[in-house]
Amino acid sequence: MRKNYLYLIIILIITAAGAAVTGALTAPPSKEESVGAYFSDAEDFEVLTYGKEKCPFDPHAILFNGNAVPCDATEKTFFIPQDPGEEEWTGLLSSGSKGSRIRILDDLGAAAGGKADCIGKGHRFRTAVIGSDAYMEAYIVFTGLPVIHITYDDGPVEGKEDHAGTMRVTDPYRHNFVQTDCTFHVRGNTSVLFDKKSYRIELHDSIGRSQKESILGLRTDDDWILNSLSTDVTLSREKISYDLWEKLREFDRDVPPAPSIEYAEVFLNDRYAGVYGLMFPVDGKLMDMEQGDLLYKIRTWMEEMDVPGKLTDYNGEREVLNTNGYAYARIEYPGKMSGPYLWDPLQAYQDFVFEDQDPDRLSGKGVIIDKNAFVFHELFCEMTRAADNTWKNLYLAACRQKDGSYVLSETIWDLNYTFGDEFVWDPDHGNTRFNTKSTDSFTLRYDRDYGFTALETADPSVKEEAAAKWKMWRDNGIGPELLTQMFEKERKYLTDSGAMERDRDRWNTVKGGQEYMASLNNWILGRFAFLDSLYGYDPDTVQ
Repeated sequence: MRKNYLYLIIILIITAAGAAVTGALTAPPSKEESVGAYFSDAEDFEVLTYGKEKCPFDPHAILFNGNAVPCDATEKTFFIPQDPGEEEWTGLLSSGSKGSRIRILDDLGAAAGGKADCIGKGHRFRTAVIGSDAYMEAYIVFTGLPVIHITYDDGPVEGKEDHAGTMRVTDPYRHNFVQTDCTFHVRGNTSVLFDKKSYRIELHDSIGRSQKESILGLRTDDDWILNSLSTDVTLSREKISYDLWEKLREFDRDVPPAPSIEYAEVFLNDRYAGVYGLMFPVDGKLMDMEQGDLLYKIRTWMEEMDVPGKLTDYNGEREVLNTNGYAYARIEYPGKMSGPYLWDPLQAYQDFVFEDQDPDRLSGKGVIIDKNAFVFHELFCEMTRAADNTWKNLYLAACRQKDGSYVLSETIWDLNYTFGDEFVWDPDHGNTRFNTKSTDSFTLRYDRDYGFTALETADPSVKEEAAAKWKMWRDNGIGPELLTQMFEKERKYLTDSGAMERDRDRWNTVKGGQEYMASLNNWILGRFAFLDSLYGYDPDTVQ
C-alpha cells in the first residue's frame, strides 16, 4: 500500500512539472463545440483572461472541424468560411493546443445582429485561446467564400520554379474539406509583373503520384490554376465570360466547351493573398479528345503578319518560337509526340488565313473548318469585345475524322480583357483601362478574329449565318439585361462575402463601385445596340 502511495506522489510531481514546462496554453480539456457556442460578452472575456500572461501568436492555435484554420499571421487573424445563406453558424471549433479554451468577444452584439451581416461587413472578432496560465490573443473573421491555404517551406515564390507544399481547401457551400500535397509555380507572362500573381498547381500524394480531387464543385483533376483576377476591378469578367460561353452552348452543344471558374480567398504561408478564381485548364480531357486529335494553344498570331515569323516546318517540336524568342503556338494534346503530322493542320490553316483564303485548297490538304463553331467564337468575342482573344489566347482543336481529315474548331481562354477593358502599359493600375468609347469598335485583331475574317472572305454566306445566330441568341434572352444581371449577381456575392473589401485593402486597389458598375452597364447596352444594328436585329420585334 505504501508503495502505491509513493507511485501516486511521483506521478503527481511529474504531471505538475510537465505543466510548468509546457506552460502557456494548458488547461482542463474542453470538447469541440459549434462556432456559435464560443461567443462571449466582455465580462466573461475579461474574467477568463484576467491575470494570465499573454503569449505569442500561434497560427496553429485554432482548428475548424478538426483541421487547420488559414490565417494572416501579420494581422493575427484567422479566417473561418461560412455560408451566409444559412442562419446558424456551422462547423465545430476547437483549440490546436490540447485543453485550451476559445472565447470570441462579441461586445458590440455583432453576432447577435445576424450572421450574414457579420460576414458581409467583414467584422473582426477579438478572440482568445485560453490556457491555465496564459492566453493568446487573436482575431477571427468569418468569410462567405471558400478558402484555399497553401503552405510551403522552400523559399519565396517569385519566378516560375516549382515549389513543394500542401494545399488545404475548405468549402462552406458543399461542406467539403480537401488536403493534399502539391507542387506549384507562378504562371503567366505579363501577369508575372503584378504583385498579385497567378499560380499553376499540380496535386500529388506523399510519394509524388498524381492525386486527382474535385475542388469547389469543379471537375476531378490534378491540374489547377489560381487566377489572380488582378486586372479587373469587378473581379468577375473572367467568370462571367466563361459562364456566358456555357450559357450560349445550351443552343449549340457541338461547340467545344470552356473551363469553369469558382471564387476563393487564398492564403500563402499564413499570409492573406486575396480573392482568386480557381479553374482548370483547356486540355484534351475538357475537349473530349481521342487518339489522333490535336489541340494547339495559340499565344499570338501577330508574328504571322511578317514573313520571318511564318510557321514552316517544326515537326518534332512541341512549341514554335516567334522572332522574339517567345512561343506563339504550342501543342497541348497529345501530351507526348506521336508522329510527324502534328503541325500539318495548323500549317494548312495558317496558309488559308494569312495567304490565299482558298477553302478548296484547305480541304485538299485534309483540313475543314467547322463554320458553326467559328461563327460561335466570333460572335462571342464581338459581344464581349474580347480584345485579347481574337489574335491570341485561343485554342484551336483539330479533330481527326475516320477518313483521316481534320475538322477545326476554337474555344476561349484568358478573358480578363473583356467588356470594355483594354490592355495599356500602366502597372500601377493593373495594366488596364476601361474604354467607355469602345462600344462601336469593329476592327481586326481587337474585335474580329483573323480566322473568321478569312473565312468570311472565302465564303460570304458565313455573314448570313452569323446574323441568323445573333438573332437566335437575342430571341432567346441573350441581351444586355442578362449580362447586367450576371455582373450584379457576382458583385453581390463577392460583396456579401466580405471578400471584395479585403482584396481591395490587401492590394490597395479600387474595386468597382456603383458609379463604375453604372458605366459598365451602359457599355453593355451600347455594345448590344451596335451589334443589333450591325446584324439587322430589331429588339422591339421580339415576341
